[in-house]
Amino acid sequence: MNPPARIHTKGDPRGDKRIVLMSRRALITLATVTLALLWILQPNRALLIDMLEDAQDPTVAIAFLNVLKSNQVPSLKLDLTLAKQHFKLDQYQQSLAQLTPLTKFADSALLTQAQTLYADSLLRLIQRQDPTARRQLIDYLNT
Repeated sequence: MNPPARIHTKGDPRGDKRIVLMSRRALITLATVTLALLWILQPNRALLIDMLEDAQDPTVAIAFLNVLKSNQVPSLKLDLTLAKQHFKLDQYQQSLAQLTPLTKFADSALLTQAQTLYADSLLRLIQRQDPTARRQLIDYLNT
């Protein structure tokens, strides 16, 4: 293996030599390729929401989802994922708050999941003796 090339700097009065490990062209190419890969492989919003839906720690997922919700245009998937994470932490009122009104899910593929989570949250609140949950569930089932 050849040792690194030594180049004498002409403008340096001391006559010091410096070692050139990579040419400028190679550095620019490496930087360009790296930036292109980072741009292509950047995590998009949908991928991040899907990953947070399966998160092991719901509190961390809720924190990230709240940041996404405040910075981005709200989406049904984001609301449903946030409701699921609140449900995992037994925060049923917050789960219901994310799902209401259920009519926002009317024309989406997430309607069944949202309805199931809504009813399940109300049932859990009834088990906790919440006085309004029973009335909400009866009203929901009658519609």
